[in-house]
Amino acid sequence: ATLPNYQDVAAFMRVDGENLFYFDSSYRPIPLDTTFVGITEPNPMRLMAKLNEVCYDFVMEKVKGGHQVMVFVHSRGDTYKTACTLSQMAQ
Repeated sequence: ATLPNYQDVAAFMRVDGENLFYFDSSYRPIPLDTTFVGITEPNPMRLMAKLNEVCYDFVMEKVKGGHQVMVFVHSRGDTYKTACTLSQMAQ
C-alpha cells in the first residue's frame, strides 16, 4: 500500500502483519489524493441519502475525467450498501 494510513486499511481488510507491505510514494506513478466531505444533517435517513448523492457525484466527476476512484466507508456492511447504492444510481 502507498496510503498514509495503510495500517488502518490493513486492519479494516483483516490483513495480518506478515502479509502487509508498505511502499513510499516514490512507487506510485500518480500521486494519491484524499478528499474528506462533511455533511450536517440531523435525520439519519436523509444524511445517508445525502452522503450517497455527494459520493456518487464526486465519483462520476472523477471517472468521467479519466481517473480511478476508491471509496472508503465506516464498516464492511456500509461498503456493501454503498457499492449497491452507487451501482443503482449509475443505472
